[in-house]
Parts: sequence; C-alpha cells; structure tokens
Amino acid sequence: MKYTIETALLERLGLNKNEIKVFVGILAWKGRTGNIVGNKKLFEDLQRNLLPFKGVSYIMTPNQALDGKEIEGYLYVPKENVWIQAAVPIPNVIYNRVPYYQHEKSEEFEQFKKDAAQKGIPFFNSSFLDKWSTYQLLSQHAKIEKFLPETIEVKDEEICFQFLKRHLCIYAKPKLRSKGFGVMRIRLKQDGKVYCETTSTTILFANFTRFWERFFTTFEKNQYILQQAIEPKTFKGRRFDLRILGQFTGSGFNMTGIGVRQSFHQEVTTHIPRGGRIIPFSRVTHLTPIEELEKLTQMVGEELNKAYGVFYEFSIDIGLNDSSHPYIFEVNAKPMTFDEDEIESKRMKQLCSLFIRLYEGK
Repeated sequence: MKYTIETALLERLGLNKNEIKVFVGILAWKGRTGNIVGNKKLFEDLQRNLLPFKGVSYIMTPNQALDGKEIEGYLYVPKENVWIQAAVPIPNVIYNRVPYYQHEKSEEFEQFKKDAAQKGIPFFNSSFLDKWSTYQLLSQHAKIEKFLPETIEVKDEEICFQFLKRHLCIYAKPKLRSKGFGVMRIRLKQDGKVYCETTSTTILFANFTRFWERFFTTFEKNQYILQQAIEPKTFKGRRFDLRILGQFTGSGFNMTGIGVRQSFHQEVTTHIPRGGRIIPFSRVTHLTPIEELEKLTQMVGEELNKAYGVFYEFSIDIGLNDSSHPYIFEVNAKPMTFDEDEIESKRMKQLCSLFIRLYEGK
C-alpha cells in the first residue's frame, strides 16, 4: 500500500510506509477562531492505540474536499505529546466525532457525507441520534418494546396532561441534548398540584396549566419529549443507572463494558456534570441482569445498523426497576470517554480492529 506522506513524519510516529494498514480521518469541527472543537483526550487515546495496529489517525473537518490525493490534517505524535498540521492521504475510514447536532445539519457536512459515499469511504456513525426518533425506531421491534418507557413528543397541553395523569411521575428531556442538560422530573399530586424538579431547584405549581404556561416556550424551543418515570432500583438508598458501551465485533454487537452512575446531590439525573457520581460495577453486579443486557445490546445495534448504515459504536443509558427489569432511557451515537479505564481500554482496541476491518472489507 503506497501513501504520499513524509517518511520523516512516519518515523516520528514509529512507522514506515510499507506497514500502514489504515488511515482514519477523525471528523471534528473548526470553531470561529480556527481552533478544532472536539474531544481532545479521545483523539489522543485513539492515536496511541491505533499506532500498534499499524494505523494512523488524524483530525479533519467537513469543509475539506476529498477529490484529491491529500488533505490537511492534524496529527497527534504521542512520543512528543504534540499536535502537528501536515499533508496526509485521503482517509480509508471516517470516524464521525462532529461535536454538535447543528453542525451535522450544515450544508458542508451533508456535502462531505455525499462525497465520502461517492468515493466509497466507510462513514463510521453517520449522525447523532435524537431521543424521539430513536424511541420510534426501537418501539417497532417487538422484543425491544418492553424495555422502553412510554414516551411522547411535547406538543399539545391536553395530551401532555393526560400523559402525566396516567403515569403521575414523568421526565421531560430535550430531544437533542445529553449529559442531563435540561432534564426535569414532573410529579402530579392528588390535589392537582404539580412539582417540577430540575438538577438545581424544585418549583411548585397550583395546577398543570400554570406549569404549562411557565415551560411551554422552553419545550417548544428545545424540542422536548416526555418519558414515563420508572421507579428505580437503589443502592444504599440512592438510584443508579447503567451506561452500557456497545460495539460491533465483526459478527455481532457486544457489550464492551458497563459503567455505573449514581445520583448524589440530586435525584433527577445521575450524570456526572449534574452532580452524579461513579461507583464500581462490582457493587451492583448482583442486582444486574447481565445476560438480558447482552441480548438487548445486540438487538439495539442491529436496529441502528438497519436504519442508519455503519453504526458500530453506541452507548445505552439504562435504568432498572425494583424487579431488575431494564429500561432504555436513551441511546447515544457518540459515547464520551468512559471514566472506567478497563472499559475505555477495551473500547479503543475494538475501535482499532473495526477501522481496519471496515477498510479491508469495503
């Protein structure tokens, strides 16, 4: 395999031209000041892990053309702990890590995807997932449906009120945000009063109409869904959720690892940026239906690939009810770096294998 890349640069990476198996273009975004926007730690970890597989990764952006032999890329050199800008070959595989949903709706991103498809370059995880579309997709699968809390889009006041009356406790979540941003827990009391809890405050409303008047603009602007609340299983008196990493192995989808997040400063969400905390999976293993979660990961992966093409990595936020029945709260197309080193290490090795497999098998 011949590439037009400087020998001196490859030597800095500890490689030579004849042994390279794959070039991976990490698709990120260039900010207004010209800086690259994305998960720097993830990009650096990927390069460290890909080099022993005889692969090279670099950052690229959607405003670059794929019609030549080379593009400008940003490479991380682990031995020197530096990033450098260099002319690099057109990628064999594109790993989509564009950080924000609105960027994926831009004309330049859409054109970039079309150009990659025309050149036959595998596009790994082509887009974000919004909560409503994902619910609609998975609820059509008979064996997955029972793992989904009932969910509706926020549109009409009366429909939303009837949904709250049916479940008494529900969550309101933006369709396109993550990390617990904008999440509310809403409770209907016997006297008709409505309690709305966020990660920072609790507001009491005399009735649902007053609640709707206060939040309808927020719901409309940020495209919210309402989701049935599940009475959660607890550990030492506090709720916990599971973060499952699912990846394609070549023959199917495996559960690479399970992280555990527990509520701490508030009970609305377990996300770390919103006051949640990490606890070892070993503490709740006896409460967790592992075999059932493995089957669920496989089914979710299959459905995502049927709907969206090459969708080989995702995470699932799962809650367990008091009888340990799992419920899918959301599915994420671009998992963040796992704080658990063992999970992240396995993830990186599997990603590297997948990139090589994607290129060699295209």
